[in-house]
Amino acid sequence: MKESKKLILEMLKDGRIDEDEALALLDAIEDSTEKAFDSFEDELSAILKSLSKTSKELSVKVKLYLENVDYEDLKEKFASGIEAVIKGIKDIRMNF
Repeated sequence: MKESKKLILEMLKDGRIDEDEALALLDAIEDSTEKAFDSFEDELSAILKSLSKTSKELSVKVKLYLENVDYEDLKEKFASGIEAVIKGIKDIRMNF
């Protein structure tokens, strides 16, 4: 954008455009920048809304999953796994 402004000022200085044309061009540059920024804000807002919705949905799914976990079964499987590891270590020690 800075280069565009310099070019417009150079054209004004060289007499290729008058002050009104220069002002119109500068306004057009500002308008396009504002529109681009507005568009960016709109896109960012849409992304944040989507992210918020997705995180809420994920939160509900995680809550439902955790409510349905059988912690006693999980505890038994974990204990069984630990016992298997300990037995494996003992077997290795016996072979040395």
